[in-house]
Parts: sequence; structure tokens; C-alpha cells
Amino acid sequence: MIRRCFKLIGNYFYRVGVLAHYLILFVFLSSIFIGGYYFARHDLPADIFFKRAADSLASSQSPLLSWFSRPALYISNFAASVGSNKHVFIEIAPSSIGANKEHSFVASPKVVSDQRLIEHYQILQSERYTREVYVNTSKELLDAIKAAQPGDDIVIEKGDYYIKSSRIYVTQSGSQQRPIRLRADAYGDVSLELQTFEGFLISGNYWSFENLKINGVCQSHQACEHAFHIAGAKNIIVRNNEIKNFNSIIKANGSGSLEKRRYPDNILVESNTIYNEQGRETSSSVTLIDVVAGNDWIVRRNFIANNSKQKGDRISYAAFLKGNGRDGLLEENIVNCEWTLPDDETTRVGLSLGGGGTGETFCRGGRCDAEHHDGVVRNNLIVNCSRDVGLYLNRANNSVVTHNTLLNTLGIDVRFPETSAFVSNNLLNGSLRSRNGSTLREADNRTQIDVSELEDIRTVNSSVLLNLCGQPRGKFSAQGAADLSCFSKVGVVVGSHE
Repeated sequence: MIRRCFKLIGNYFYRVGVLAHYLILFVFLSSIFIGGYYFARHDLPADIFFKRAADSLASSQSPLLSWFSRPALYISNFAASVGSNKHVFIEIAPSSIGANKEHSFVASPKVVSDQRLIEHYQILQSERYTREVYVNTSKELLDAIKAAQPGDDIVIEKGDYYIKSSRIYVTQSGSQQRPIRLRADAYGDVSLELQTFEGFLISGNYWSFENLKINGVCQSHQACEHAFHIAGAKNIIVRNNEIKNFNSIIKANGSGSLEKRRYPDNILVESNTIYNEQGRETSSSVTLIDVVAGNDWIVRRNFIANNSKQKGDRISYAAFLKGNGRDGLLEENIVNCEWTLPDDETTRVGLSLGGGGTGETFCRGGRCDAEHHDGVVRNNLIVNCSRDVGLYLNRANNSVVTHNTLLNTLGIDVRFPETSAFVSNNLLNGSLRSRNGSTLREADNRTQIDVSELEDIRTVNSSVLLNLCGQPRGKFSAQGAADLSCFSKVGVVVGSHE
């Protein structure tokens, strides 16, 4: 009897053990198959794909799924250890793209052909300003802004200025013929140290801000949100400034109730150096140029770098235009997501039409049929957004992406049914992907290149007039933003190291 009981028990555990092993084997093989399917579908480097999978599984409420994050993380670490981790570096000479003393005075409107640029440059001509107001203390500066009249040219005299306030309210409006300007006489003369939640909160129209060095000096990153917040104001120019150490450095959105909402339209952001010196310890949005519901934005010839968000979703952008705006132009910018802040396993995206999407309440007109319409992205150099794409089109209708160079990024994503894009003449060492029902037309793009191949860039039928240097392209010119001689002209040296 005892022997029979032991036999029955033995048979039971034997059969259950076999079934359990078969079940474990089935789960293991299924996970490999499913993981392989999604890996192929997402077209990402193995270390990044499995790191994202590990993060997603680890945040699951299911203990079983959470347990599977461990082998996914192990695979990610193994793939990273055997992969080729090349980091692209760029060196920029003092006279290159971004803020510089040589850019202190705007070109004559006669030297540009873009009508929208002409209109902005006309606003900056000295004959439009009827009164010069000189200030040399922080109090005088704040008083001059508060009492500004159309035609005022507020000149901050040389020196360092410290302002502690929740916001600097810019409420007075200029006009097309009598705008208002706040500036240093030359770039480098004036430094503004701002301990402010928002620096300049702009609701007045026709203002320009030029030649300033602006630094957020809050003790907590959460306390320095924006250097410029354009709240429904129109015809604003932010030009030739160094702006650093805020979460979303230039922020724009509509203002007022939906029926009477004002929108931030006709804005020029040109020749600025925009960056953070540390990864931002915040759960707030970290997007260095963050535009919601704005029409006719021109973002050109800026150096934008070091977008890193350490808390919350840990996703940041160098710049985006979203919220049902239209006719945005991103051109001739240099973006370096990891300029002086190395890869910290956060997700850093370069330029985007559509960003991460917008709540309907904040979209232009209270709806988002698409995040952006008729946007153009051209002649940009984007490097070292190593864990995500350099260009992201999210619900971006009728977009044109041409003559951009992307190095050490995951490439270009064109995503969702609302997105339609013509992508041509781009040079990238990542992938060009159409995802989630988007419509992509492409021509003469070169993907998966090595940095060493930049010495032998093929020529293509030019689809834009100028290159990154502002030189005429002619009928045929190099793929991407520029050839090496152009990079040299603007003071850019491109190379790679492990």
C-alpha cells in the first residue's frame, strides 16, 4: 500500500514536471518569436529595442511581465557591449551658426528672397524706432519694459543684470511701422541672470529681443520653466541670443478662451545658441523650442543642444511645432542632442513636426485634425540623438523634408495616417521609416551611411536654393545639408570616436 502511494505520487510529479517544462519551453519560444516579430517591425538597434522593452515590462502591473524585464535588459546590455557605439562630434567655430558678435546687426531686407524673412527684417531696421531708451540697472530695465511705447528701442548698457521675479510681463504692443525692441548694442555686452519661473512672458505684439545672454539660475530645475513664453502674441523676433538652463527655453501657445483665443503667429527665431548645461531634473516638458498652435514660425540658423529630461517619461525634444499650426519652417539649424551631455539612457529627439501630440483643448481652434500642416524641414544638421530619431513627423500633413544631414540618430520617422510627407535628398546613417499608416513619398535619400563616407557625397537635383552655409546650390548639389567644404566654411568639423 505504501509502495503504491509512493508510485502514484511519483507519477504525478513526473507528469506535472514534464508538463511544466513543456509550458516553460512554450512560453520561452513564444516570447522569442513575439520579441523577434516586434524587433523586426520596429527596425531599431537591438540594445535600444530591448532597453525600451525592459522599461515597458518593468513598469507593468503584472509580476510575470515585470519579471521578463530582466532578460530583456540583459539582452540590451549584451547588444550594447558588442555593438559599434560611434559618437559623432562637431566642433563649431565662433563665427558659425548660432549667436555671435558678428550677427549683432541684421542684414538688409534686400539681400534675402524669402518674403516672410523680408517682413521680419524690415521690422529690425533702425528707422522704425523713434525713441532710444537706455537702461543700466535691473529696475530700469523692468520699468522700461512696463512703460514701453510703439517705436521704443530699449538698449541695455554693458554689464551683468540679476532679476528675481516670477515673471517679466511684456504686455505693451508695437506695430508694423513702430515695433518695440529690447537689445544689447552688441552680442556679449549684456548678461541677464534670471531667477524666474518664466523669464519674458510676452502677450504684446511686435517685439524683438536681440544680442542678449540669458541664463536661468534657479536653485531647482522645476523653478525655471521658460526663458521666453509667447502667450498668443504675434510678430515676435528672438534673434542672436545665448539662452540656457530652462526646461522649455522658448515656449509658445494660445491664450484666452477658445472663442477669443489669440495665437502666437509670425514668429522668427534666428541665430540663437540654445542649450542646457545639465539634464533637467523635472517631470515638466523639456523641449528647447516648444511651439503649440502657432502659424508661420521660422526657426533658422540656431545651434540647439543638450535636451535631456531626467524625470517623468524621460523624453525630450530639441524643437517641435505642433497643436494644429501650419506653415512652419525649420531650416539651417545645427542640433546636437548630446553636445556636452553624453548619452544618459534618456530619449532625446531632434526636430519634429507634431512632437508627442497635443490635447484637443490646446490645439488651434480646439481640434487637431493634424498636429502640423504644410511644414518644411530643410538644410539642418542633426547629430547624436542616439536613442531616437533626428526627425519625427507625427500627424504632420503635407510636409516637405529635404536636404538634411542626420548622424548618429535612428533616422527619420513618418508616422500615423494624418501624416503625408515628401522626403528627398537627405543623408542619414539611420533609417527612413513610414509607420502606422502614414503616406511617404521619397526620392534620392541615402540611409545607413558611415561618417567616413561624407567625403564622397553624391550630387542630386537640388530641391532648395541654398545650403546650410547659405550658399546657392545651383541645379545640382550635394545630398544632405552640405558638403564638407560648406561645413568647413561655417566652422563645423565632423568626425566620430568610439
